[in-house]
Amino acid sequence: MRKLIVMGITLCLPLLAGADETQQRTADSRAVIKAFFGELKGELEGAMKSGGPVNAIAVCNQKAPGIAKQHSAAKGWGSGAPASRSAIPPTHPTPGKSTC
Repeated sequence: MRKLIVMGITLCLPLLAGADETQQRTADSRAVIKAFFGELKGELEGAMKSGGPVNAIAVCNQKAPGIAKQHSAAKGWGSGAPASRSAIPPTHPTPGKSTC
């Protein structure tokens, strides 16, 4: 019985260590997101005051990716799509297949 308890504790220790790492990553992620949104909010407010919603949309399209890269690079993280190909299959026929 004692061997079973020791073995159970030994098997569970790595799981407990992983929980601490997960909590730290979650805290780091929240801090980066908070900083990103704080900077983006300032840019959006300035754009709204100077040119209205059209300017704010331009900020989202042009400045937000740069702000995201800046914040993720500060942590040594990467941002963007994990794969170079689309997960959505093409809708056009491939060679050798009919269009019907």
